Amino acid sequence: MAVYPGTTIHFTVGFKNLANEPADPDAVTMELYEPGAVDARVFTYPLTISKTSIGNYYTDVELTIVGQNRYRWEGVGTVDASTEGVVIVEPLPATPADQLCVDILRALYDAIIGLGAGKAVVRVRFSEREVQYSQGSLKDMLAIYRAHYAMCGLDSGLPPLDESSIVMRGRPLTVWGAGEDDTGGGYS
Repeated sequence: MAVYPGTTIHFTVGFKNLANEPADPDAVTMELYEPGAVDARVFTYPLTISKTSIGNYYTDVELTIVGQNRYRWEGVGTVDASTEGVVIVEPLPATPADQLCVDILRALYDAIIGLGAGKAVVRVRFSEREVQYSQGSLKDMLAIYRAHYAMCGLDSGLPPLDESSIVMRGRPLTVWGAGEDDTGGGYS
């Protein structure tokens, strides 16, 4: 089962004595180490941990941070035991709208790079619509790119762009061979 941010996990533990029979420790705790956290969230019986039967305890915790959430149950006193585990919280899957945003962002990025490389005109297709941009519209394109980047850029793998990111190049230089003009004919 995939676990996404906002999922409530039902953590359970069972304690047994040396005779392998269910037994209650004097104190029961669970520590939850969330990704990037310095300190653990601590749950204790009977405040935030419930008991279902002799030796069996649970707590329900909403996990909100993507990554490895490590937990450790511990019983002390008449039963000394501990167990550890990991729950991996995955990022929410992309929706079709998210993918459309990334597709538009990619098309804009390619067009901006094309204009920056010296192309006089680039065409961008958005779904069934095609738009033509020229060198003069580069600043407008950057504004559109930044707006889309704010919505979906961090997950796109594309870099943020602004005017200082673009090196403008002129049209490619055509070098004519000796004795030729631009029509391909020789000089007279």
